[in-house]
Amino acid sequence: MVEDNFEDWLNPELDAFRDAGFDLDVLDLAIASEEQCIEKLNRADIIYVTGGNTFYLLEKIRQTNFEKHLRNALKLGAIYIGSSAGSIVCTPDIDYVREVDDPKKANLKSTQGMGLIDFYLMVHMNQPKFSNAMNKAIIELEKVNAQIRRIEDSQALYIDGNLISIISE
Repeated sequence: MVEDNFEDWLNPELDAFRDAGFDLDVLDLAIASEEQCIEKLNRADIIYVTGGNTFYLLEKIRQTNFEKHLRNALKLGAIYIGSSAGSIVCTPDIDYVREVDDPKKANLKSTQGMGLIDFYLMVHMNQPKFSNAMNKAIIELEKVNAQIRRIEDSQALYIDGNLISIISE
C-alpha cells in the first residue's frame, strides 16, 4: 500500500459498512490478480472503491483490468460507490489532482481516468488539507471550460442515469 497509516481511515470506513449490516468481501487491488477481480466483481451487488493516492489506485486498476470487469458488473446492475480517490478515478482524467496526490507514487503512461462520469469531481472541499489544492485545480479546469462538481466530506454525489444530485447529511 502506498499510503502511510491507511488503516486510520480505511478500518472505520469498513466498520461503518459492517455496522450497517453489509457482508463485505474485500479486494485489495495492490495484490489482486485479474482473476480475483473477475470473481469478486461478478458476485458484488455494491462495489465500494475507497481512497488513497489516486495515481496509485489508477495504476492498480489498469494492472488488474479492473475497469473492464467493473463495467461489466455495472451493466449487470451492480452499484458503484467511490470515496475520495475511488470517485476521482471515475472522471475523464485524474491529472487535476496532482497537487493533492503525488503522481510519482505510480507508474502511469496516461492519467486518463475510467470516464464513468463526464465531469471533474472536487472532493474534500471542506478540508483545509485538500481544499487549497482543489481550488487551484478548479481554476485550471475552468480555464478550459471543464464541467466541475464540488462535494464536501459530509456529502455524496448520487448519479442515476442523467439524474445527478448532491446528498447531504
